[in-house]
Amino acid sequence: MTDREVAVVETVDALYPNLGSEAREQQNQRVERIKTKFSVVFEGRKPTFFVRAPGRVNLIGEHVDYSGFPVLPMALVQDAIVAVHLEKRGEEGVSGEECVITIANSIEKYSPKPFLLSQLQDPTKALSSEWTDYFLGALRGLQDKEKDSNQILSTQYSSIQLYVDGSVPIGSGLSSSASMVCSYTLALVYLLHLSGSSKVADDLLKSRASLGDLCAQAERYTGVETGGMDQAISFLAKANEAQLISFVPHLSGRPVSIPSGVSFVIAHSCREHQLQASDSGSGYNMRVVECRLASALLARHLLPPAISPSIRTLRQLQDALETSSPGDIGATLEGLLESSERILKEEPYQKNELVDLLQLSSLDELDLLFMGSTASHPN
Repeated sequence: MTDREVAVVETVDALYPNLGSEAREQQNQRVERIKTKFSVVFEGRKPTFFVRAPGRVNLIGEHVDYSGFPVLPMALVQDAIVAVHLEKRGEEGVSGEECVITIANSIEKYSPKPFLLSQLQDPTKALSSEWTDYFLGALRGLQDKEKDSNQILSTQYSSIQLYVDGSVPIGSGLSSSASMVCSYTLALVYLLHLSGSSKVADDLLKSRASLGDLCAQAERYTGVETGGMDQAISFLAKANEAQLISFVPHLSGRPVSIPSGVSFVIAHSCREHQLQASDSGSGYNMRVVECRLASALLARHLLPPAISPSIRTLRQLQDALETSSPGDIGATLEGLLESSERILKEEPYQKNELVDLLQLSSLDELDLLFMGSTASHPN
């Protein structure tokens, strides 16, 4: 599939072109409510522009994206919209040496939060397991791509206001968090683009796949070891199609048409779940780390010493086995299952034991290579 640039439209109807007239009217009313609330929260200011990023439902491929395997999701109408107001330096009535970014949420229990951009050289230091983490993760992810992002924003703007309104049910398994991270990231990228000082931002807006990659890393900064499916479909989706998302050799999507007359019913159990590392009930991050470790342990037994240390995912392991022994049954999923049952033990591994088995130098190296945002030393 050919990569696409981000669309910029002038009307709400153009933002939701495939909805019926009644549903489009509901979206128009929603945007008007956002404008009204924005003006109340930010003392009469009006949004300069809006961005949106949809949630998703996955059809095939649960919990395999972080192992490098393809998935088949589709986007939803439900989304996150971020309304943005900017005040450029040099404009009449605009003052202040510091660039202040204030974010607000349509959920009233969340109070607006101001940030001095000069104090966010490393936004992860301000993470607090709150809703604001999604913005901070987006800013940190953007810094990876555009190292001068804070400087450009501070030079061009004296203040920025962002107001998020999400219609994806929170904790429903439909990627409400990814839709927020993607919308915040897109808003920040567009602000850099409007500054006229960032070729990186200009290029990102021409590549939805690059934005998907960026947002996956941004959400990892919030403490979720995401595989990238949620962010990818938020940018690669097209109306009336699912997308076969592949991560090897790079992020890409292949459209899969939904047959006419087919409907998908998405039922909400009304039981919320969270993915952050601070939520011990989810177990999501633990599964990601377990798959990484299993891949590395299997690689130590099945691959030459020169190759095995680089293996982090089951897909990498499978590809390496196929390359070293083309046609060997060991590279098939059945072969990997047999190897797993033969090589891996059922009892829990201790971290000191893993350091020895993987021939690492210390617990710190184990954390650095495998644990991601969940790193800690307790056995």
